[in-house]
Amino acid sequence: MRLDDIIRKYRQIKITQAIANNSSNAELNSLLNEVDANLNILIQGQTSDPFGACLIFSEMALRKIGSFAPICAYYYATMAQSQITIPASSKVDAIRMRLFSVFSNLDIFERLIMMAHSAPMMGYNGSLNDEEFFDFIIMGDAYRVWDSDEDSSMLKSIKKLAISHQSNHPHFSRIDVIKEGDKAHEALLTAVKYALHKMD
Repeated sequence: MRLDDIIRKYRQIKITQAIANNSSNAELNSLLNEVDANLNILIQGQTSDPFGACLIFSEMALRKIGSFAPICAYYYATMAQSQITIPASSKVDAIRMRLFSVFSNLDIFERLIMMAHSAPMMGYNGSLNDEEFFDFIIMGDAYRVWDSDEDSSMLKSIKKLAISHQSNHPHFSRIDVIKEGDKAHEALLTAVKYALHKMD
C-alpha cells in the first residue's frame, strides 16, 4: 500500500460523488479508516502529491478520524508549498487547511509549538517570546488566506481572533507577522517531523 495509491483512490471517489451528485460516505469512510489503520506505513513512504495527501488528512481531521490526522495535514500542507505542479490557488488552499488543522486542534499542537519555540534542536532562528510565537503561528497563516474563502465560518472566527490579538502586538505589521510566523512555522515543521518520525 502506497500513499499515492490512496490519494488516487480518494480523488476518484470525490469525482464520482461530484458527477453523481451523491454525498454517500460509505466508500470514503472505509478509505479514510484504512488510512488511519495503516498510518505508520503510509507516512514513511514518499508521495508525489503532497497536496492530495493534505486533502485526505484534512478531511480525516475534520471527521475526527485518527489522532495523528491533524499533524499529518499540517505536514503535507507545508510540503505542498514547494510542489511545482499545483497552481498558486491550491497552495493557498493548503495554507488554509494547515491553519484550520492547528486552530481546531490546539490541544494537540500546543506541546509541539512549545517544543518548536524552546528546544534548540528545532532550529528556531527568530526572537519572538512565547506569546508572540504562539499567536503568529495562527495570525501569519490567517493573513495569508484572509480573503480566500468568504463562506468559511471557521476562517471568519479566526479572522476575528487575529483582529482582537493585533492590539497585543502593536510593533508588528501584518508583513512582520507573516515573516516572523514563517520562521515559527519552520521550527514547528521540524517538531512535526519528529512527531511523525520523518526526519531526514
